[in-house]
Amino acid sequence: MKKDQGKKRIELVCSVAELATLFERTTSITGILDQTVKLIAQHMGTDVCSIYLLETGTRRLFLRATVGLDSGSIGTVQLRLGEGVTGTALKEMRPIIVPSLSDSLYNKPFPGIGEENYEAFLAVPLIYQMKRIGVITLQHSKPNFFDNRDARAMTAIASQLATLIENAKLLMELHSGEVPHSGEDQAHVLPEFIKGNARSEGIAIGSAYRFADRGGDSFFFDPSRHYGQGFDAFTSSIEKTKNQIEQLQQSVEENLSDAGGLIFSSHLLMLTDEAFSGEMAKRIRHGTQTHSAVAEVVNMYIDLFKGSENEIVAEKVQDLKDLGHRILENLLPKEEAEYDYSGHIIIAQEVFPSELIRLTAQNAEGLILQSRGVTSHILILAKSLDMPIITLDSDTLLSVPDRTPLVLDAFQGTVFINPRREVLNHYRHYLITKQQAVKEGEAVKESTYLKSGEEVHIYANVSLLSDVRLAKEYKAKGIGLYRSEFPFLIRNSFPSEEEQCRIYSKLLSSSAPLPVVMRVLDLGGDKKLTYEEVIDEPNPFLGLRGIRFALKNVEILRTQIRAMLAAGVQNGVSYPVHILVPFVSSLDEVLEVKSIISQCITSLRKEGIQCAQEPKVGIMVELPSAVFIIDELVQVVDFISIGTNDLVQYIIGVDRTNAQVADYYMPMHPSVLRSIQLVASAARRHGLPVSVCGESAADPILAQLFIGMGIEQLSVAPKSIPRLKRCIERFSMKEAQDFAQKALKAGTIRELKEILN
Repeated sequence: MKKDQGKKRIELVCSVAELATLFERTTSITGILDQTVKLIAQHMGTDVCSIYLLETGTRRLFLRATVGLDSGSIGTVQLRLGEGVTGTALKEMRPIIVPSLSDSLYNKPFPGIGEENYEAFLAVPLIYQMKRIGVITLQHSKPNFFDNRDARAMTAIASQLATLIENAKLLMELHSGEVPHSGEDQAHVLPEFIKGNARSEGIAIGSAYRFADRGGDSFFFDPSRHYGQGFDAFTSSIEKTKNQIEQLQQSVEENLSDAGGLIFSSHLLMLTDEAFSGEMAKRIRHGTQTHSAVAEVVNMYIDLFKGSENEIVAEKVQDLKDLGHRILENLLPKEEAEYDYSGHIIIAQEVFPSELIRLTAQNAEGLILQSRGVTSHILILAKSLDMPIITLDSDTLLSVPDRTPLVLDAFQGTVFINPRREVLNHYRHYLITKQQAVKEGEAVKESTYLKSGEEVHIYANVSLLSDVRLAKEYKAKGIGLYRSEFPFLIRNSFPSEEEQCRIYSKLLSSSAPLPVVMRVLDLGGDKKLTYEEVIDEPNPFLGLRGIRFALKNVEILRTQIRAMLAAGVQNGVSYPVHILVPFVSSLDEVLEVKSIISQCITSLRKEGIQCAQEPKVGIMVELPSAVFIIDELVQVVDFISIGTNDLVQYIIGVDRTNAQVADYYMPMHPSVLRSIQLVASAARRHGLPVSVCGESAADPILAQLFIGMGIEQLSVAPKSIPRLKRCIERFSMKEAQDFAQKALKAGTIRELKEILN
């Protein structure tokens, strides 16, 4: 009974009724909410009490009153319906008790608002006539502080408050026009921080730098800066710019040879084009100020390019701004110039893959994108390049002035604007600690064993050749998935057979002696080539993607397979070749691909080109149709890879890029787990190796489930390997099997969540 000390539940239920009289004396809903949280905190003996209200238009919960947390967080902290403990309580319309918040799957922390010291959490929804109004939350520093009696008392309080708050909102709108402020209402006043979605993990500290919209924003010079004038200053700037770009290109070629082919070529071509730099020189000779001439010509070209439906031309708008910026910087005295994006966090509606490579090469600290401008290949590429990314649903930050100080926390999905000193110090300390940890290296064991002694093989998913170094450093057993589409996505034309062979040769030789699984070109959905005719598909995720695209463009497929096979033999050294077929929906597709592989081996032999003679062929199980014919498929392939990212999408019927249905996208779904079990069982019966290579494989709880189902290979991003290895060593095979059996019996999502918790 000790933990009940300080709690006066009955008095509280009675006292809340008295709050109705406050409406007669209060002119704003803020006053009544403030009084309410103070009263509840006092009676419940708790450290924190907060009220969140649901905005009807945005369907987001905004913090509207609190005692115990930073008052500056009011009106800025926000959650989607179903996000975190608070959002889940309202979505499911039930109270949720969390004994220890730091251990909860639901946890959605907000750094900087003072909640890190509170472990126990109770969230109770405010519901009026089956209409969701908001949530009351309580927090306490002691774990297990709240129990079912607290939840029942708070539910009674919430039912009274919901009526009062709903009526108060209506009355105050009638009398004074006051409504709770949303982020959109205060777009002109920048909040202290904005909550978004963490998409590529990391921390970035820097100042804002806004990219051009695709429509073609104009290019401006800064009138407060002292640009050099005259023809000599201009020619010197052009020469400096040319040298810088050539050095950048060389650096990219050395570090990202598969992805960075001629990534700055358009800059160099435009720089030496008489119609571009020549026009600038002409205007300077006729008396135009040097910086004005640069801006005028850049804007002239922007006007030519903007409005084009060709994505390649649209991409050149940012190339122009990038080049113009560099020319102007080279007109400045050395101490004023900013030659690259060091110290800057880029804000953009969208970026192209080639732009992301350039930003990395030019030392950008991080990236903030609007959600609609994000594609899966940009996120995968960002993770390989170690570029922190946050996406935002609102466009608030698109209007933030350049050079505004920002902190980007892409672990929690938070952007701090003009951060306070303590926030800056916190994140600076984190970055210093991280650098020290990287320098010291992380002790990763060669092999990974369960507590009971069974070995689990951890492989790496790679997108770029630069990922291989990290995979080997973290003792991966091999490359479980090489995404071969990135050299295609980043270039302006199809890489030739020779270019592809060179990339695959480097991949195989740099990975040796580890095995490498090379996935056939996986395009379609949100992965489109800018240099191919874009087919307008009403449902691209159900359209021409994966092996469908490859078989529709069979010459592209033949070229790629020939390059993979030829890379298997280099200077008399043979490397094992594993070819993975994506998005398989039928046995016929697999047989057709195997036939093409045989034809390619025959044609290479005839041409006298040495190549792999017996490549292993595997399939990705990503579609329900493949799950239901798995017994036939396992008879014609050498290995199975389960791609959970798409499997979840197609089994549940939810677009994983659509924020409107993000809450429905859940790997921890009975149908998904049972489908994986079917595939794993079929593979075991036929003695085939089976792996999980989607993001779910890196989740410690799901990894335990997969191992309990009999899956002994997991393939994850290199950075996820150390943590996953440590987690796997903490449980036995029997614990994993018992866990899996319980989970597979669950019929509802709620029941499954309880088991997983």
